[in-house]
Amino acid sequence: FSSRRRHTRYPLVTGVQTCALPISYSNIFTTSANNAISDTAAWFTEFLGTALLVGGIFALSDHNLTKYNLPVYIGLWLSTLIFALGFQTAFAWNPARDLGPRIFAACAGYSSFSYTDYYFWVPLTADYLGALFGALFYKFLIKPQTI
Repeated sequence: FSSRRRHTRYPLVTGVQTCALPISYSNIFTTSANNAISDTAAWFTEFLGTALLVGGIFALSDHNLTKYNLPVYIGLWLSTLIFALGFQTAFAWNPARDLGPRIFAACAGYSSFSYTDYYFWVPLTADYLGALFGALFYKFLIKPQTI
């Protein structure tokens, strides 16, 4: 083997180059729904996952026995939700996890906000409404009320 290698790894190609891959590289940074479910099913999955996450965090933090090991219990609860609901939509239960990379990918030239794929609104709306529903569900139906 020679210590000097010719740099032929990236040959000079002229003309129009296209990518034959069926996926977009912007999905590395952003979340996307599984191809087997619709946007409506993805919206309800995100809504349910965020509502269960927020309601579970409120329930765990309000209980006297879980206050000392709260990060462990929240981690176990989050892992349970990821294993149960994460396959469908890549669990973007924090809107900042999806919106920031999606804006960056759009600035870099990827089609993260496209006219044919309306998935970008799913993590934006479902997560906020799911968190609100989970907090209100816990406050009015689960938390013991003092009389």
